Amino acid sequence: MFDNFNEKNQSYFNSADRHIAGIKDSLVRDKIKTLVSAQLSKYNSKIAKHKELLKF
Repeated sequence: MFDNFNEKNQSYFNSADRHIAGIKDSLVRDKIKTLVSAQLSKYNSKIAKHKELLKF
Protein backbone atom coordinates (compact mmCIF):
# COMPACT_ATOMS: atom_id res chain seq x y z
CA MET A 1 0.00 0.00 0.00
CA PHE A 2 2.76 2.44 0.92
CA ASP A 3 4.71 1.46 -2.19
CA ASN A 4 1.74 2.36 -4.39
CA PHE A 5 1.39 5.71 -2.62
CA ASN A 6 5.11 6.41 -2.98
CA GLU A 7 5.16 5.40 -6.65
CA LYS A 8 2.34 7.84 -7.42
CA ASN A 9 4.20 10.64 -5.66
CA GLN A 10 7.46 9.85 -7.43
CA SER A 11 5.55 9.80 -10.72
CA TYR A 12 4.18 13.26 -9.91
CA PHE A 13 7.67 14.65 -9.28
CA ASN A 14 9.04 12.99 -12.43
CA SER A 15 6.21 14.48 -14.46
CA ALA A 16 6.88 17.90 -12.95
CA ASP A 17 10.54 17.62 -13.97
CA ARG A 18 9.55 16.81 -17.55
CA HIS A 19 7.20 19.78 -17.68
CA ILE A 20 9.83 22.07 -16.17
CA ALA A 21 12.26 21.07 -18.90
CA GLY A 22 9.81 22.48 -21.45
CA ILE A 23 9.72 25.96 -19.92
CA LYS A 24 11.51 28.37 -22.27
CA ASP A 25 12.15 31.22 -19.81
CA SER A 26 15.31 30.17 -17.94
CA LEU A 27 14.61 32.36 -14.89
CA VAL A 28 11.13 30.95 -14.43
CA ARG A 29 12.36 27.41 -15.18
CA ASP A 30 15.13 27.66 -12.56
CA LYS A 31 12.79 29.11 -9.93
CA ILE A 32 10.17 26.40 -10.46
CA LYS A 33 12.86 23.72 -10.51
CA THR A 34 14.13 24.99 -7.16
CA LEU A 35 10.62 24.95 -5.68
CA VAL A 36 9.85 21.44 -6.90
CA SER A 37 13.23 20.18 -5.72
CA ALA A 38 12.60 21.63 -2.25
CA GLN A 39 9.21 19.91 -2.10
CA LEU A 40 10.75 16.60 -3.16
CA SER A 41 13.33 16.93 -0.40
CA LYS A 42 10.59 17.60 2.16
CA TYR A 43 8.60 14.63 0.89
CA ASN A 44 11.63 12.33 1.06
CA SER A 45 12.43 13.41 4.61
CA LYS A 46 8.82 12.80 5.69
CA ILE A 47 8.71 9.29 4.25
CA ALA A 48 12.17 8.29 5.46
CA LYS A 49 10.80 6.82 8.71
CA HIS A 50 8.15 4.87 6.81
CA LYS A 51 10.76 3.41 4.47
CA GLU A 52 12.92 2.46 7.43
CA LEU A 53 10.04 0.65 9.11
CA LEU A 54 9.27 -1.27 5.92
CA LYS A 55 12.80 -2.65 5.69
CA PHE A 56 12.07 -5.08 8.50
